Amino acid sequence: ANSWYLLNVAESQIQQKLHPEIESAINNITSSEFMAFYFYEQLAWHFNRDSVSLPGFHTFFKKRACGLRRIARKFMEYQNKRGGRVILTDIQTYPKQDGWTPLEALAKTILVETGITQALTKQNALADSVIDLKELSDHVTQLQRAGPGIGEYLYDKDSINNGSYFDHVNRDNY
Repeated sequence: ANSWYLLNVAESQIQQKLHPEIESAINNITSSEFMAFYFYEQLAWHFNRDSVSLPGFHTFFKKRACGLRRIARKFMEYQNKRGGRVILTDIQTYPKQDGWTPLEALAKTILVETGITQALTKQNALADSVIDLKELSDHVTQLQRAGPGIGEYLYDKDSINNGSYFDHVNRDNY
């Protein structure tokens, strides 16, 4: 009588219909955040060495590393709360491990941050397209309910013409 044991354990019971591309994008962003964290962590401890001894740069890069780790964990939490799967990838070390000057390190962080920004921009564009797909799917479902003829007329008059719920959605919080 208990059918709960028949559930596929790989399937989440709280899956919130995360589009596979969104789930993948979140995992890619998480990986980008961890790669940047790893880079900043390496720089922090480079500037903490007794032969370098630049405590301000150590603290600067250590704070940035902690912030990136915190952000990556938030993405993983978001993924799990929606029944998605957190898939972590290998983290590549930056080829240069030693001999950083403060100027070189700061210049390189611009490239690292640009990479993170590009990953986030891709994810935002993907999220917008998923919201658009949801809106269109809702229109189709509601129009099917309304039916042909007078239903189409009323749907045109009351729904399409007056906008939809999605016209008022704050996409930043969706």
